[in-house]
Amino acid sequence: MRTEAVISLKLPSRRKLKSLIDALSPELRKTAGSRATANLRCRGNLLLLRVEAQNTIMLRSTLNAYLHWMNSATTVIELLGDSS
Repeated sequence: MRTEAVISLKLPSRRKLKSLIDALSPELRKTAGSRATANLRCRGNLLLLRVEAQNTIMLRSTLNAYLHWMNSATTVIELLGDSS
């Protein structure tokens, strides 16, 4: 059974959105095989993450990985923004 999820994250600026996409793009290039795929899109200041997976277990693990990377990247982006 194929499953999917879409996560949206609102960022305070287009610049921070681009920084986050740049940080996540290497992960998008490598795939977890045919069991899961992920893609990112922008809509205004929203980052949309769409994950499709072969089953709910793979969906959950892929989402957890991307959410962890997004959290780490946004933390670094915020820290760097405060120091400039």
